[in-house]
Amino acid sequence: MSSNEPAAGAVERGPIPPGWYPDPLDAAGQRYFDGSSWTVHVAPRPAVQVPVQRRRYARWVLTGGTVVLAVVIGLVALSRAMDRPEPVDFPTIGVGGAQEDDPSEAGQPEVVPGEQFAAGDAVTGSITEGQEWRGTLTVAEEALILLDARPADDGGGDLTMSAHTADGERVAGNDDRGELARIGGSDLDPVLVLSADPGSYQVVVGSWLAESASDFELVTTIPEPVELEGEIEQSWDLGAGAMIMRTLVVTEPGPYLIEVMAVGGAHGFLIDTVSGEVTTWRSGAEHIQEERDLATGRHLLIISRDGLDAGDLALAIGPA
Repeated sequence: MSSNEPAAGAVERGPIPPGWYPDPLDAAGQRYFDGSSWTVHVAPRPAVQVPVQRRRYARWVLTGGTVVLAVVIGLVALSRAMDRPEPVDFPTIGVGGAQEDDPSEAGQPEVVPGEQFAAGDAVTGSITEGQEWRGTLTVAEEALILLDARPADDGGGDLTMSAHTADGERVAGNDDRGELARIGGSDLDPVLVLSADPGSYQVVVGSWLAESASDFELVTTIPEPVELEGEIEQSWDLGAGAMIMRTLVVTEPGPYLIEVMAVGGAHGFLIDTVSGEVTTWRSGAEHIQEERDLATGRHLLIISRDGLDAGDLALAIGPA
């Protein structure tokens, strides 16, 4: 899910009304927002737009004449932009958020039945162009689960992944992991953070725009939970580039101070499963302090240790 709360310093606006808005997954189209989440309904934009191609499919080379045309179009667009009113703050898409729609769903892809597996297992699958793999994830007790899908071969298909409840409700979806590639894989591989209650979930693995084929591996991990009651302190002796994952279980919402002491510095991620927001921090310093507001629920903390040699990493968290 994604938060519609304005960022600090931003002009506060009321709830976003239902309607057609620029599609966050396709700059040339528009998608219907029902007032709380994006839907699967898409349509072309009414005005002529210069299509913005996804970076992985930008394979053409601009000729001299095309460059001139692009400059002219850019000047016209800039002139029009100067007369536009202040833009609307559209809903954002976050890792694990329920608002991201896999474009392959609109094409009714062929379904490849997958196996049933438990949280903590690793499974493999295979899809060709226009197919989706659908497996069943069983969760024995409530937990935060990291689902990590990667092509079996380097340069494999550009995968997408989503998770759904037994009654079909989409609860998480992701295409690119971005900076979370620090935990492994390519930045184009999907990763989900699912805050799950006991039960069964359908996990769907497809490809971007259903245009690629790939063998893949799907690994599920349950990070160790840490109850945030008072102050907690933990420490490890980690190798170069090693990382720790912890599920922060918050019962008392509010500001918390996260303190990291690491030989060679550290890189951190905090994934809020309530809002879907991913925050990161990086530092070459060996002592890092970050204050974060945490809502009631389960949140994922990932800290990787920088540096070329093994060394200690200490973590302390308490109310700010």
